[in-house]
Amino acid sequence: MKKHTQLTVRKASALLLSLAMGLSLAACGGDASSSAAAGTDATAENAQTEATDTADSGEKVHITYAFWGGEDEAANTQKTLDIFNASQDRIEVEAIPIPWETYMEKLNTMATGGQLPDCALMSEAGVLQWAEQGMLLDISDMYGPDDPQPLDCVTYTYEGKPVAYATANNSLVMFYNKDMFDAAGVEYPPTDVANAWTWDEFVDVAKQLTLDSSGLTDDGVQRSLIAGTCAMTTNGAWNIGTCLEEARNEGLNYGVAVLPYMKDKVTICTGGPNVVFSQSKHPEEAMEFIKWYSSEENSWDSLIAKGIWMPITEPYYTDEEMTKKWLENPSYPAYEESKPVLCDYVRDYAVPTSWYYTNNTVDFNALLGSVLGDVWTGKTTAREAIDANYDALVAAHDGMG
Repeated sequence: MKKHTQLTVRKASALLLSLAMGLSLAACGGDASSSAAAGTDATAENAQTEATDTADSGEKVHITYAFWGGEDEAANTQKTLDIFNASQDRIEVEAIPIPWETYMEKLNTMATGGQLPDCALMSEAGVLQWAEQGMLLDISDMYGPDDPQPLDCVTYTYEGKPVAYATANNSLVMFYNKDMFDAAGVEYPPTDVANAWTWDEFVDVAKQLTLDSSGLTDDGVQRSLIAGTCAMTTNGAWNIGTCLEEARNEGLNYGVAVLPYMKDKVTICTGGPNVVFSQSKHPEEAMEFIKWYSSEENSWDSLIAKGIWMPITEPYYTDEEMTKKWLENPSYPAYEESKPVLCDYVRDYAVPTSWYYTNNTVDFNALLGSVLGDVWTGKTTAREAIDANYDALVAAHDGMG
C-alpha cells in the first residue's frame, strides 16, 4: 500500500474529484454545515459510574443509534439492529431514525441539551466540525492490532487520531459503453493504472466518440450511459449495484476503467461515517456496536455482493482469496476487469475526499461549483474564474463565507 505521506502528495489533484463526488452524492443529503453546539454536561466520571452500575446490575447496557432515512431505511436498519441485539446478551441498541431534512438541526438541538445518542451516522462534511468542538470520541481503540484494519482512505482523523470510519468505501471510477466504443472502432479505456490515459489522450478519444460534427449534442438530450447517449462517464462505484446491474440485464454492455489523469494518477473515496459522541455514557459499548455494524459480513448479501458498497478493510484488497470472494460474483463485470480497477487502483491510488481533512467543504464546494459554471460552458477559463472569485473562495474555505 502507499504510505500516508505519499497519499498526501496527491490531495491537491483530488480536489476537483472531490467536488465531482460531492455532486454525485447530493441526492443522499443536503447541507450538513451546521456545526454542533459547544459544551456538554456529561463528565467522564459520571459516565463511568453509570456504566459500572449497569454492569453490576446484570442488565443489558442500553445505547442509542441515530441515522437518517425514510420508513423503508428505518425498517432495514432496525432489522440489522435486531440481529446485533440477539447476537449477545450485554448490549441493547435502540434506533433513532431522523428525517434527512432535519437531521443536523436535530443533532445540534440534542447536543445543546446534552441529549445526543451514543452513536450515529454522521454527514461526511460534518465530521471535522464536530471533532473540532470536542463532540466526537477518539476511537483509536476500536480496532485491535490483530483485527483487519480499515484502509487509510476511509479513516476520518482529527489531530492525528481517528474519530470516524466510513461504513463503506465508495470510490470514483470510469464507466463506459463497450458497444459504442466498438462501433467507433476505438480501444476500450485501460483497466491497468500503469496504462491510464493522460487528460489529452482522454480528450482525443472523446472526440472520436462524438457523433455530432460540431462536437455538441442537441439541447434537451439526456446524456447518460444507461440512456445510450454517453459513451463514458465518471461516477461512484456504487452505481454498479444501484443502476448498472439492472441496465446490464436489459442489454447495456458496460465496462469499468481507471480515471484519466492530469498530473498525478489518483482517485478518491468516501463513505458515510459512523461516530461515537463524547457525551456517551457507554463509549466502549457504542464502539463495539459500530465496529460490528461496519463489518463486511453484516452487509455482505444486501450491499457489498450487490455492488453498492465496497469493503473497508485491507484484506479484501490484499488477499486474493478475499478479493475473489468480493468480485467474483454476477453483480460485477468480469474479475479480470474489476480487480485492477476496484481493488488494485483503489488500494494504491485512492485518497480521502476533501472533507476528511478540510473543514467547511460544503460551503466551499457549493461556491466553487457556481464559480466554475461558466468554465463548463466555455464562457471563461478556469484561471479567470478562480482569480475573479479568489477572495470569496478563501473566505469560504476558512469558514468566513
